[in-house]
Parts: sequence; C-alpha cells; structure tokens
Amino acid sequence: MLKVITDLTQTSDDLHRRWFADENLNLYIWQDASHAITQFQISYQLNDDDLVLTWNDNIGLSSH
Repeated sequence: MLKVITDLTQTSDDLHRRWFADENLNLYIWQDASHAITQFQISYQLNDDDLVLTWNDNIGLSSH
C-alpha cells in the first residue's frame, strides 16, 4: 500500500510536489496553485532494471 512521504523538500515556487511510496514503487505528483496535477512520475523495478514512467501536461507520456 502506498504511504505519503511527508519529509519532502519543495524545490519550486510554482509547483507543489507530493511523494507516495511502498516497497515496490515511488509515485511523485506535481500540482499547481489550483491543485491541478501538472506532472506525475512513477518509478519501479522490473527484472532488476529501474524504470520511470512520466506524464506531463505539456509533453504527455514518456518512459525511460
């Protein structure tokens, strides 16, 4: 089950970042002043590879 990580330094004046994690993945969410999600990123492991799935409201979905 994902848990909220509260010990997170905010790095942007424009966007608020949130972090959720469990033993299998990390989920990061960026929200604007109106609380709309502008980006999210999911990082996880598959076959010992670290993978990241990112969605951004300007660019769309990408994986790396």
